[in-house]
This record gives sequence, C-alpha cells and structure tokens, in this order.
Amino acid sequence: MPENPAHGPQRQLEIFVAGLAGRKPSLPVAFEELEGKARQVMAPDAFGYVWASAGAGHTHRANLAAFQRWRIQPRFLREVSRRRLEVRVLGCGFPAPGSRWC
Repeated sequence: MPENPAHGPQRQLEIFVAGLAGRKPSLPVAFEELEGKARQVMAPDAFGYVWASAGAGHTHRANLAAFQRWRIQPRFLREVSRRRLEVRVLGCGFPAPGSRWC
C-alpha cells in the first residue's frame, strides 16, 4: 500500500521546509490554539459535546494533564538503514509494539 503523502516523514519534511520559508500550517499545533479554532468553526452544542469529552469531562482533564507531562521529541539524524521495532516492557522483550506477552 503506498504511503499517503499527507502522513509520515514526507509530510514532516514539507512542514519543516515551509517553516523555513516562513509559512505556518493552516491548523495550529498547540492544543489551546487548536481548541480555539475548533470553537470558531463548530456549532456550539457540537463543540460543547466534544470539549466535555461527551460526559463529565474526566477523560478530558486526564488527557490535558497527560499532555502536560509528556513531550514529543523528534529524533533527527539517526541511523535508519535497519529499522528495529523491538521493545522491552517490564523486562519482557517483544518483536514489535502490541505483540503478545512473553
């Protein structure tokens, strides 16, 4: 299956090169800005439903707290000629994320 050009490394490169030329993505990448954009374009009842996580909002608050703790760190200039998917979780080795427990 061919890779969708809107995803993956090619898209990341497009955004990076556009940024060097001073062009920003059409959608914001900061959570608060994206939320504000959604509020502008969605019907108020639809936005409220999604914003409240379609319930009491517990998941929404937990997700916000989680995003405050974690950061995505791009890894540029890495050796990638041999792709490795192996992971270790609680001392057990797996051939790939999501594979069966050892």
